[in-house]
Amino acid sequence: FNSFGNAASRQIRVTVVEPLTIDFATTNYTVLRGQAVELQPMVSGSAPLHFSWFKAGLLLTGETNPLLTIASAQRVHGGLYRAAVSNQVGVASSDDVHLRVLVPAQMNAPARLTDGRFRLQLGASDQVALTGGDLPRLVIESSRDFTNWSTLSSNGAGLTLTNGQVRFDDPGASSLNSRFYRVFER
Repeated sequence: FNSFGNAASRQIRVTVVEPLTIDFATTNYTVLRGQAVELQPMVSGSAPLHFSWFKAGLLLTGETNPLLTIASAQRVHGGLYRAAVSNQVGVASSDDVHLRVLVPAQMNAPARLTDGRFRLQLGASDQVALTGGDLPRLVIESSRDFTNWSTLSSNGAGLTLTNGQVRFDDPGASSLNSRFYRVFER
């Protein structure tokens, strides 16, 4: 309204669109081989939302749900995952989530060397060749009574990798004493 008269405007609709955010509660998941895995980010933003999943930077074709499910985790499933969500405003990506799948070690019976020491040889129970990256996570311990355990190797010390198998020659074992061994991954 002014000195020239009245004018009315048309109605317009204003839609407020909430910006996208995406995040995970934790960025490290560790599971045993064979366990189910569910990765689900916390997402906010205006619907409709569209999801994409990536592993090691590569698009996982067909994975478009807000929940990524792996029914039975195997070593091949381990790695870095990322989720992306989009709506009519834009795209948001999560930080990488590291999935680690633990595979039990399988140890052969210790072999006696000519000098009386024992040699341990082990591999993965899924028959997948171990790599140099696996060595720093292996811990080898020994005990004489199954109660008191001593660390013989950690962080890859004293381990040799040949054809996907790990070898360890126990410097403290001799034919005069008996020892029990255990191996675990940290």
